[in-house]
Amino acid sequence: MSVLQTSKVLLVYYMGGFIILFSYLTFSGLFLDRDDQRLYWINGDTNTIQFYSLVSGTVTNITTPAGIEPSAVVTYRGRVYYADKIGTAIHVANKTTGADDTIYRNNTGQ
Repeated sequence: MSVLQTSKVLLVYYMGGFIILFSYLTFSGLFLDRDDQRLYWINGDTNTIQFYSLVSGTVTNITTPAGIEPSAVVTYRGRVYYADKIGTAIHVANKTTGADDTIYRNNTGQ
């Protein structure tokens, strides 16, 4: 997988084809989920986690709690793990819907 980023376009080369994601002026935390063939990222303009399905070709928003500012994302065994800049915590949730969001670890050690 190769990634090319400009200020307005994310171009990803994957498995012999190109995927072009428009309108994401600020994004970070790009992660490829090989199990479900999804590309996850943080949309910095809306402070949301989103993924692009390489199978269906659709972009989906993952619901996060109010006041969260995601800054990094990774998936593992059906869950999405993400860092929250505001709460200085790591959250874990369902990787498709964001359901069952809980704080996995925070800056107080809890």
